[in-house]
Amino acid sequence: MSLVKMLSSCCLTDAIDAALGEYPADKTLWLALSGGLDSVSLLHRLATLPQYQPRIKQGQLKAIHIHHGLSEHADEWLSFCQQLCAEFNIPFYAEKITLNNHHNNIEQQARDARYQVFSQYVSDGEYLLTAHHADDQLETFFLRLLRGAGLDGLAGIPRQRQHMHFTIVRPLLGCSRAQLQDYAQQQQLRWVEDESNQDTRFDRNWWRQHLLPQIWQQFPGRKTAVLRSLQQLQQDRAILSLLLDEKLDGCRAECDWPQTKSNYLKLTALAEYTDELQPYIIRRWLQQNGISAPSSAQLQQFCAGLFSAHVDKHPQLLIGDWVMQRFQQGLYLRQREAGLETEKTLVVADIGGNPQSTDLLSWGGASLVAEASESGGIVSGTYRVVSASECRGMTLQPKGRPHKTLKHVWQENHVPLWLRDHWPCMLDEQGELVAVIGLSLSQLYYSDSGWSLHWRTK
Repeated sequence: MSLVKMLSSCCLTDAIDAALGEYPADKTLWLALSGGLDSVSLLHRLATLPQYQPRIKQGQLKAIHIHHGLSEHADEWLSFCQQLCAEFNIPFYAEKITLNNHHNNIEQQARDARYQVFSQYVSDGEYLLTAHHADDQLETFFLRLLRGAGLDGLAGIPRQRQHMHFTIVRPLLGCSRAQLQDYAQQQQLRWVEDESNQDTRFDRNWWRQHLLPQIWQQFPGRKTAVLRSLQQLQQDRAILSLLLDEKLDGCRAECDWPQTKSNYLKLTALAEYTDELQPYIIRRWLQQNGISAPSSAQLQQFCAGLFSAHVDKHPQLLIGDWVMQRFQQGLYLRQREAGLETEKTLVVADIGGNPQSTDLLSWGGASLVAEASESGGIVSGTYRVVSASECRGMTLQPKGRPHKTLKHVWQENHVPLWLRDHWPCMLDEQGELVAVIGLSLSQLYYSDSGWSLHWRTK
């Protein structure tokens, strides 16, 4: 074996060992398999390393392929990936996604759709491996440089990052495409070639096909120097994150609202920092919540109006599937507007024996939970559960209190605006308002030994 080929094989092995050395043996590893050179090489190296054989035998190394439907060869690629996984007894999963060909950024649309699929397969705390390599890192740096990116952008693709409930790991960032190609040829691997990679209408392909080869030809050896600069930028980003975390900890508080991230920022604490520092703290907060930050210009513009807006205004900024929004003295991350739940039937049974909390119904991405309450709760019976939007104009009278409208209930409990229409309410057989679940209960349906109902995030 030539020295180059030996180095290529060692590069993949060392990279995988470094990335996955502490990953629990009982957790499933997922590999995003496109069928191209990069992901095929990563799959082969994983499948042939002795330390991963037990995981394969237990079905804990799995591959997932996304069929974008953009190429006439997409069906062939899916079949190729399926056959490749069958050769190594690796469980294979595939999903077809539909993209809007008229979308102004088809690449970003495809990426968003891929990660939406990944989030449905990869379980809490598991790893998703992607086969990004050093050349991808260099291309990303130059693309972001021309877009005016700051430190976060110029530091490039992170080797590991949290995304929603799972972790994305890119073990091959220290390997070049040439090393992967040497490895694949040495192992006599087959892979598919995506013809769109030659289409220079896409910015990345133009850099890859035209400008970067000229730069490396004009300045031999500078590719390694740029990669060293990227490593330094990543170290700088890590140090900045540590410094920001100290400040962020003093601004952050827990939040248990449904359809909302589990922590928010206290604006009174955030206001203690300078205008220049506030966007950095918010950006770090978004990162820790697994949300890609908006552009610096968008974030600065949002921050400029965050504190100056009148108290009854609620500035917001759309970020992918999430909305960053001010409510009262907090800055929250809520899901984008979802459809209202349809009516459901809820049966509340008598309390008996040794009652414990129990999930009754799913509602709006959370659960309706019943708990035995020493301070009293709702009587047993059959009720209709509807969205609060269907109860406008209704009132109820809690025990020992005057009648309340929904507006009074929202204000007393500081319920965020985005939840008010979605909040689960209970009606009796006559359509009268019985309860705003977890917030207010009519005295007509109150029992000293009843259940206390709540709407809680799963």
